Amino acid sequence: NGKDYANNALPPGWQRIKAAVPQKGDILVYTTGGGGYGHVAIAESTNVSWHQNYNGKYVRKITGNYKNIHVGYWGIIRPNV
Repeated sequence: NGKDYANNALPPGWQRIKAAVPQKGDILVYTTGGGGYGHVAIAESTNVSWHQNYNGKYVRKITGNYKNIHVGYWGIIRPNV
């Protein structure tokens, strides 16, 4: 479930940052919404993100502030770059 990304094990060097402002490439974590399963997306900027299973089964580019796209914004997972 998407909400589990707030607690799942991460690869070495990756960071989990609660309530962070996302940077390009961060994984956005939402702990509510999605029928109680939460949601994850990939950030392009603070106003553009990419979502799968967002009103359909395809990957979609969504514009709007990352906090307003889903309820329950938790924070981000930042890959080791």
